[in-house]
Amino acid sequence: MTKDIIARGVIAGGAAAIIQNLYAFLVRAAGFTTMTYADYARATLFDMRYNDNFAQFLGYIGHFTWDILLGVIFVLLINKTSESFLILKSITYGVVIWYMVKGAPTFFRLPAFLSITPQSMFFFFIGSIIFGITIALTLKILDNNRLNT
Repeated sequence: MTKDIIARGVIAGGAAAIIQNLYAFLVRAAGFTTMTYADYARATLFDMRYNDNFAQFLGYIGHFTWDILLGVIFVLLINKTSESFLILKSITYGVVIWYMVKGAPTFFRLPAFLSITPQSMFFFFIGSIIFGITIALTLKILDNNRLNT
């Protein structure tokens, strides 16, 4: 049976989005961050002009869509290399994405993102590591299930 690369990426990215949003809920509840993944996606989609429940819902959809896309890209990259050092590769992938995605709005001076605090940036950094680990573990689980069936 061949591996379905796209499906594996969608599942891994979706799992990472769920875990990241749970992490975001806990960290925001503790008062450590003012901006979560859904807020960031909402700012990307609407420039933070809307703050109602529907806009928040669309922010979650935007975040899930982004993480699924990143999951598919990661699986494509792994498929072209190897699964050796998968955890290291996935954490590095997450951190590089964190740097590019969180640095670009500052570089381009986008108003909705200029007020992100260092605490929120650290929250996103830890979340990128969580993203990487979750993708790697999900892929390992999918591989183990494929081998056991």
